[in-house]
Amino acid sequence: MNTIDKNAAEVDFTLKPNQEIDARVREFLNARLEAHGTDSQQVYITTVSNAAEPVVTFSQDLNALGNDTLEWGNVQIHDTAVTGCFSKHWVYDEAVRVSSPSVREVEALMQELLAHAKEHWNS
Repeated sequence: MNTIDKNAAEVDFTLKPNQEIDARVREFLNARLEAHGTDSQQVYITTVSNAAEPVVTFSQDLNALGNDTLEWGNVQIHDTAVTGCFSKHWVYDEAVRVSSPSVREVEALMQELLAHAKEHWNS
């Protein structure tokens, strides 16, 4: 069994995104991101092909990542050598990198979202 299959087998909760779930995700994330002076649609988690010659391969705002996290039922772990948090979509540039939240803080936030949804939105 490969890692993806193993992770899929261990998923005990998923939640298909819809308008109501999207609004709940946004409210949950924005309440926690307020301390960082931002919101879930102003921070983008962006990945490049490699750090030496960065070409953006993926970029997503935190609200969309939150919806994906609930749909997958697990938190994606990012390689911080090629992934960062930025204030502009599809841009991997130190000039627009945000120091807070960090990639690891985003992963922790997604874990918190998943746990909250399991406990409170599972109906």
